[in-house]
Amino acid sequence: DKGVEIGAHTLSGNVFETKALDELFPNWKEMGAPLDTPVIDDMFYWLPNGKHAVPIPGALLHLVPELSQHGNYVISLGKLCKWLGEQAEAMEVEVYPGFAASTPLFGDSGELIGVQLSDVGISKEGKMKDSYEPGMQLLG
Repeated sequence: DKGVEIGAHTLSGNVFETKALDELFPNWKEMGAPLDTPVIDDMFYWLPNGKHAVPIPGALLHLVPELSQHGNYVISLGKLCKWLGEQAEAMEVEVYPGFAASTPLFGDSGELIGVQLSDVGISKEGKMKDSYEPGMQLLG
């Protein structure tokens, strides 16, 4: 994450399905995952222009089950990323906020061996500034 802290650049809200989180952390609720707002109702509107909102009847929504969000949560992705980072660090995973990875690095057999970090000190025009430093290679 190139933000100062994990999740700092993740500003989006989200309707989150918990299947992957259930598999990764079956006790995520007890662990304090920031999923606090369950979806309790689905309402959809067709917005034909900037003045009208036409409700879509619930019976039609059953024709497309993927539109049902019941059982999911409305979340902040930034808060979830921060929480996931804390869990990773608790498992002794090294996380380097403030640095953006730019390229995966592969070994001779095609295996992933690390990442190349982005160069820093590049102007908007793509030229090296006095503060230029080439990106480091983090090898695992």
